[in-house]
Amino acid sequence: MIEALLVDLGNVVAAFDHDRMWRAMAALAGVDRDGVVTGLSTVMFDELERGDLDDAGLHGRFEALFGVEVDPEALGRAVGDIFTVDPAMLDLLGQARAVGVRTVAFSNTCGLHVAQLDRLRALDHFDALVFSHAVGARKPEDAMFDAAVAELAGWGIAPGSCLYTDDIAEYVEAGERRGLRGEVFVGSAAWATRLRAEGLMLTTVANDT
Repeated sequence: MIEALLVDLGNVVAAFDHDRMWRAMAALAGVDRDGVVTGLSTVMFDELERGDLDDAGLHGRFEALFGVEVDPEALGRAVGDIFTVDPAMLDLLGQARAVGVRTVAFSNTCGLHVAQLDRLRALDHFDALVFSHAVGARKPEDAMFDAAVAELAGWGIAPGSCLYTDDIAEYVEAGERRGLRGEVFVGSAAWATRLRAEGLMLTTVANDT
């Protein structure tokens, strides 16, 4: 019986559009999209997601790199406003919690993205959050899985009683090597089917087929 769910956020709970972020940042910088990608892709997907750079640090780096002054809140909106939450996933998480299953959000992300997901109420159905910028490592590195397994252990739950879903197969395979049950995410309907197969009694969701 599944006692916990370890769930990726991006393209699982919420779809995201990085191109929207790059274009919004480019508009603030007064340069084209490719100029922002070239200047900041490593910053966004490594330094920020590892917690080596915080939100204020990104603001300073952005202004220095492009020689502009921008409002920190405007930059935060440009970076963060990229998500579309899947209500069917939130419904499934809520149903799982209602029958006593623990839920853990498990994502490579940064503070500005977490803040936006929080505003969208995407984090409301999670009992714990394991985020790369807080851990100081990114999936599929061991430290991320160590942090997730530690959360489970705090509830007395073994990895084998936890189902981990992620849209990236490499990460799921890394989790399975740690003893987690794995499921490559392909949609909420397929995930609901797997949850039922694991013994969770769920109602039909809006886009279930």
